[in-house]
Amino acid sequence: MENGWISVEGGELYFEEQGQGRPVVLLHAGVADRRQWDPQFDWLARSFRVIRYDVRGYGNSQPSKHPFDLTQDLFQVMDHRDIETAILVGSSMGGSTAIHAAVTAPERIQRLVLAGSGLFGFQPSRELPEPPQYRAMEAAMATRNIDRIVALTDAIWLSGLTKGADDIPEGVRALFRTMNRTHWLKTDPAISYLEPNDVPHLDQIMQPVLLFTGTCDTPYTLMVAEVLASRLPRVSRVDVPGAVHLPNVTHPDLFRQRLGKWISV
Repeated sequence: MENGWISVEGGELYFEEQGQGRPVVLLHAGVADRRQWDPQFDWLARSFRVIRYDVRGYGNSQPSKHPFDLTQDLFQVMDHRDIETAILVGSSMGGSTAIHAAVTAPERIQRLVLAGSGLFGFQPSRELPEPPQYRAMEAAMATRNIDRIVALTDAIWLSGLTKGADDIPEGVRALFRTMNRTHWLKTDPAISYLEPNDVPHLDQIMQPVLLFTGTCDTPYTLMVAEVLASRLPRVSRVDVPGAVHLPNVTHPDLFRQRLGKWISV
């Protein structure tokens, strides 16, 4: 495996790469870092050239001092690694990044895999329920109560608001909490990434898209999934029963099975 640092405007990103073949870039969620892809990294590297990296303020990458563009960082990673085109596999925030990449530079994107994806610019058409955990999270963030933030992040995006936490393996939970603690200990929430509006451009994305949706994800993410499933011209949807926000982490066997059949076409 090759690893190191990639210079981007105003900072450096830590990356890891292994394998040979068509390039696949793994884009982590806002509640994880590159280690989210541990269940798929080595497996994909048997058939593809796989790159994963930590977004600014996550994992080994230092936080930014200014607002930054996630997609421009992605393109700089690809340029540094001499990758002209790639398959993008994005989770949550990483899904938003992948969608924006396909909108802004479609010639560089071969295929998209989206899991629990966000969507830059999306505003719900109806009022969504606001579970008490959301207000508790706002209060914890206001006081920088890291322990409380990590526990609530687990409750909302790993364990899930509508199901129990008993089926999450302890190793998975420990890694999830470690990734989030690392992020919050060094990140200023007042400095974040830029959010364009990709909603009007979804019907312009002509690449094949594989969309994974956890059936127990948050109401907002489930609404995004409905929009993506109805607006993307070449989308295939996979609902993952019992999964919350990170189906590749909590349901790795099913994720690999469905991804393996689709990505090799």
